Amino acid sequence: MAEPLQSLAGQFDLKYWPYLPAVIKEIGDNADAAEIYATDPITQAATSSNRSSKADFVRAVLSMIDELKDKPSLDFPQSFCLSDSAMADIVNTCLMLSAEELVDSTYVKNLRHREKRSL
Repeated sequence: MAEPLQSLAGQFDLKYWPYLPAVIKEIGDNADAAEIYATDPITQAATSSNRSSKADFVRAVLSMIDELKDKPSLDFPQSFCLSDSAMADIVNTCLMLSAEELVDSTYVKNLRHREKRSL
């Protein structure tokens, strides 16, 4: 992309180029009007809430497990399910949560229950 623009650099007088503030405004307008969506279930699960949270991470892990179950070539057992306690341990370890931020099995259980109700 840079090469075609570089070749244009000396061909036109500056009066034909837009002012930099106009270019920046157009980029901002395009970004504001952009439609953003997840392209895979894991991203959808991780970004479904309005603000980031530990729940996003739990949703992403559970979505990834479901995706693994759907791939017969991996021979992943359909009956596989992490316990609430195991999922809490994964969250605490992977997110390196401090003692005040730790989640427990009740947190995961409540989250799973809310997710089932929202379906």
